[in-house]
Amino acid sequence: MAVWPRTGKRRRAAKTAEPKPEPKSRTSTRLAQLKAVLLQLKPDVGSVFMAFKMTIAPLVCMCLIQSNVWINHFKTNGYLVALIANLALPFLPRGTLVLFNVRLALMTGVSYCYVLLAGWCGLQARKHTTHSPEQLKAYNSSAEAVVAIWLIFCVWLIFSLKSAYPSLFNLLSVGGIFAVATLPGLARAPTMKDVISQASNVVESFLAGQAFGFFVGIVILPRSGRDEFRQTFKGCLDGLVGVVRAHERCMDVFKARPPDYVPPSPTSMGDDADERAAAATKLQEALKGFTQGVIKARAAAGHAKLEMSFGRLDHGELEKMVSGLVDLVPPASGLFAVADMLKGAIDGSLQAAMASEAKRRRGTNATVDRQDEEEGDEEEQERETLDWHQHEEAILQHLHNISEAIVSGVEHAKLRFHLTDNKLKLPFVHRTKEDSSSPESFLESFRSVLQNECVVGQGEKLMDHYIRHRPKLEDLCIVRTEEQLDYVRYVLLLHSQTLLSSLSSEFEGLLILGEDYHREPPRLIIPPLGHVNWRSLFRLNRRATDDSGVELGAGFRKKDPDHLPPVNAFEKVGNYVRLIPAALRSEHAAYGLRGACAIMTIAIIGFLKSSQTFFFRQRLIWSLFAIVMSLGRTAGNSTFLLFSRTMGTIASMVASYIIWYIVDQKVAVLKFPLYGSAVFVALFTAIIMICNDLQIKKIGAAKLESQYSIYPPYVNFPYRLAIVLLGVVVAYFWTIFPFPMSEHGQLRQEVASSLNLLSNYYSCISQAVLSRLQGSFGDPRDEASPGFYILAARRRIFRKFQTVNTAARSNLSLVDWEFSLGGHFPKHNYTEILSLLDRIASYMSLTGYASRAFQGMSDTSAWCFVDEDDVTRSNLLIEGVTTRMVVLHSALSRAHPLPPQLQELTRAQMPEFSRETRSEGLAAAALIHGVNSYIVRDINRLTQLVKDLVSELDFTVTIETDSEIPLTPARNSRPST
Repeated sequence: MAVWPRTGKRRRAAKTAEPKPEPKSRTSTRLAQLKAVLLQLKPDVGSVFMAFKMTIAPLVCMCLIQSNVWINHFKTNGYLVALIANLALPFLPRGTLVLFNVRLALMTGVSYCYVLLAGWCGLQARKHTTHSPEQLKAYNSSAEAVVAIWLIFCVWLIFSLKSAYPSLFNLLSVGGIFAVATLPGLARAPTMKDVISQASNVVESFLAGQAFGFFVGIVILPRSGRDEFRQTFKGCLDGLVGVVRAHERCMDVFKARPPDYVPPSPTSMGDDADERAAAATKLQEALKGFTQGVIKARAAAGHAKLEMSFGRLDHGELEKMVSGLVDLVPPASGLFAVADMLKGAIDGSLQAAMASEAKRRRGTNATVDRQDEEEGDEEEQERETLDWHQHEEAILQHLHNISEAIVSGVEHAKLRFHLTDNKLKLPFVHRTKEDSSSPESFLESFRSVLQNECVVGQGEKLMDHYIRHRPKLEDLCIVRTEEQLDYVRYVLLLHSQTLLSSLSSEFEGLLILGEDYHREPPRLIIPPLGHVNWRSLFRLNRRATDDSGVELGAGFRKKDPDHLPPVNAFEKVGNYVRLIPAALRSEHAAYGLRGACAIMTIAIIGFLKSSQTFFFRQRLIWSLFAIVMSLGRTAGNSTFLLFSRTMGTIASMVASYIIWYIVDQKVAVLKFPLYGSAVFVALFTAIIMICNDLQIKKIGAAKLESQYSIYPPYVNFPYRLAIVLLGVVVAYFWTIFPFPMSEHGQLRQEVASSLNLLSNYYSCISQAVLSRLQGSFGDPRDEASPGFYILAARRRIFRKFQTVNTAARSNLSLVDWEFSLGGHFPKHNYTEILSLLDRIASYMSLTGYASRAFQGMSDTSAWCFVDEDDVTRSNLLIEGVTTRMVVLHSALSRAHPLPPQLQELTRAQMPEFSRETRSEGLAAAALIHGVNSYIVRDINRLTQLVKDLVSELDFTVTIETDSEIPLTPARNSRPST
């Protein structure tokens, strides 16, 4: 039972119980935080090797500056070779490294063609505005203006694409660096031969640096994408075991106490509460680790698909394995939701029990007859307690059996996927003649466990207990008595059983895939580079029309309120033309405009006659590199980048002093630090500083004085630091000017998108429940059945919700870096909203998994009826959830008030059942009906939080001298909720 006593004997035992000694002092909070930071900063072997590989190519390129052939060819552009060698990302896995460098070479080629075109246009403007050949070498404002326009358009396009496609950040940064490194100088070229010479020297520097980086990545300590996928996949399986074990620990901590349990004194109640909180926290951490492992596995699978190998897994099987891991996330997330609900119920019951006990102790003047009567009632309660304890132990045993089956299945999967070499540590089913046993032997035993243990509501005694002791008011959110706590325990334990059975069912797909993998012979696998499955582009439309009889609703297609669907070819072409102005008015184009303004703030100095010489002599072009790399999209992110890059450049300056002077300026023994900085701008600054002085020392200061300003190293390093910081500060300025692109608005939009996705998700869940009740769901493995499309839409929406919710939490963490004027940002409200959205998604997943028991049922009259419009209604679904979520989404995304008089959501009451009721699927219906309490509670709380943010339309007039005079709206004008 609960921790607090209920019977007279246990009460008297509680009076004489000795208080527990005070707990030992724990580690201070600051020391624990310091340990956590050091633990996160501790590099592993892979990180050390990747950092080492990152330093090899720039180091070799810097040493080559001392070669006469090298310096005579690249001249003062030798630092670009070392810079691009680092941007070739030699630490990537082989397949991804090849693909990235192919794209990088293509980007360099496109940039080269672009600057040649810009240089040709500038040269034509110079010729058309010059009257004699002698004036071609003089300053020409028309040529400078034309090249500046080309630079503005190039930078705008690059920053716009950076915003729209963040995954192309490095490729687009290389294109931006090429443009700003070449175009200012091409504006002064008097002939096309000079234009080609300058641009060719830069493109050769880029390609040479890329070649060094690519060679290091392929030859020195190469990384295999398939090996990394195997490691991450094994880590996901271990994470799944951790989630199952942590859940089992939670159920052990949260279970009811035996009848003969002597409770501790009230002063030690906090220890039990801490134990429950620690168990729930451990489960949450295990679930977080498992989810992050799945994300890493998806990324590793993308790398593995690009590699040519001799093995068993092709790109299709890799996708199936990753999809199987992703399908494990929803039921695993539901396990934490169940543990959190059970913890809240126990804590609420303890508070109520402590209050009732205090009240009982104050009433010490009761008569002896009343005490005797209480003794009789307590004996009956004691028998019921023993009966419930036996029932709970039976459910926990079922959960334990399912958990052990999953753990054994994980070990079997490791063996089948060849993820372990030590067979002595495998479970007993593999210790004897594993290779000669039948492949289906373990699957059959696994399925038998599922059939025996994963039946919701099994056992006549458990169902009898539910029917007899189900409270009249089934509000699971408010637990005041131990009888209600018993009911909550029963419902949540069955939820755990449902989720574990769903988890094991999803995991069975991985086991089947493992058997197929084990039987297939190794073969040569060629990556499908450039291959497009054209049939897949039309498969959804073809299957959803005449063949299957399944018609997707309007929610699956986005509609334009300003245009009807096109009916002819001209209107279809017009739709594509409309994409151009839509792109120009997007936030990505606005970000590109900010980038162009930031670049031209400094680049304009290089196009004006009076300041052009200063621009080139002082190498202000390096500040343009810093802008390309450090311009952030939002104010908070830019503030964080400003701080980190400033610290990084200062550290690089200090490192440059050490590198240059530790060897007494003897370049023959030049050293390069293994760890320059964690951010690229720090390494970029160090490379520029060192390479610049190496080039000056090799070419000679006398030859370069006519082109650049020459300073000694102890002056040059701080000066170049100031130039780089100038670019960082200018980038930050154009992030917050003329108005800041705030994390606040982006966070609000992402939270609103999460609300919209949850409304779609609940629509899929509701349709799945109704389809299963009506018997029209079909086989979800058949692509022609409605169930296939419903589950496919559910998976797609859930993955989008996870992506948007993760991005929202990332922006929430950056809010503290943003300087906010006026009132404080309501961070607490958004934090609670994100937590509520996570819980609501878990509850909705619970409903979907519990409804599997309705598949193929014949009698659903207990919770399903047909209304006057001949529409099937169900007491298991909550009316108005989708509408409420859409209303909240609209109000939050557009920052307008909520409609007036929004009523709180309520759930439909299930009918009363007699003890002889044996309706099919009753336990699953009870589970869904029970979890609706939590959905209703959290959505009502969500409505209140959104109302606090955007307010509500209030049609009242307040007179200062008297009370309010409400303007009552018409009866039929109240909005539907």
